[in-house]
Amino acid sequence: TTITVTSNRTWELRNTSSSMFSVSKSGNTITIQYYSNSSTSSRNDYFDVVTTDGSKSARVNFTQSGKSVSPSLSVSKTSISAGASGITEYITVTCNTTWEVQYPSGTMYSVTRSGNTLTVKINATSSTESRSDYFNVKTTDGSKVQKITLSQTGKSSYNNSGFSYTHSGGKVYK
Repeated sequence: TTITVTSNRTWELRNTSSSMFSVSKSGNTITIQYYSNSSTSSRNDYFDVVTTDGSKSARVNFTQSGKSVSPSLSVSKTSISAGASGITEYITVTCNTTWEVQYPSGTMYSVTRSGNTLTVKINATSSTESRSDYFNVKTTDGSKVQKITLSQTGKSSYNNSGFSYTHSGGKVYK
């Protein structure tokens, strides 16, 4: 980019040391060369055009957006199965942007987050019915979603009270 300076006084460039750009002066023209921003964060900088006697100045400000990144999201497990006594499992989340956990109901389980690790605890059940649920891991912008399904078998309804066993013949008597 070039800028033409119109002034009835002699002038110079100041504060030109930058990681965002380089500037040079040739006559009344300032040439600015921008450097690419390898970060995903935006950045700001400036330089000054100042009369040599210091009586006048103008600041040229720059803002450069961060590098655009396509979000990616993956999880180490997409399903967890448990028996009636419950289970605790760990899921590692790999994501190149910010992410969160979305809990649709959470009555049979709990999830805690520590860094990129989720601790998923499926609670014990006294019901004989199987049950299932899920939660989502998603990028904060909602562009990527990973569903984690949970299933749990019910408690066995088998009860051996009142039964007696004999070793001979292998019969069960009630």
